[in-house]
Amino acid sequence: MRAIATDNNGLVTATVTAISASVNGSIVRLVPQATASAAAVFTANSSQSLYGWNCGPAPASGVPQKYLPGSCRSTN
Repeated sequence: MRAIATDNNGLVTATVTAISASVNGSIVRLVPQATASAAAVFTANSSQSLYGWNCGPAPASGVPQKYLPGSCRSTN
């Protein structure tokens, strides 16, 4: 991975590099989930339990589905 970033709600984006020309520069996302269908939203000065994580390709420049593990082949 070349770059890993997070946003204020805990969304993690990782840019792939040095693996193969077919995936280098593409992005994988890990989205913290508040429920099975809703992404978590951070509220300052509070605590929150997570339902889990949703893994998948980024909407733009995402890793092609065929290169992701089965558990990460979603449509975020």
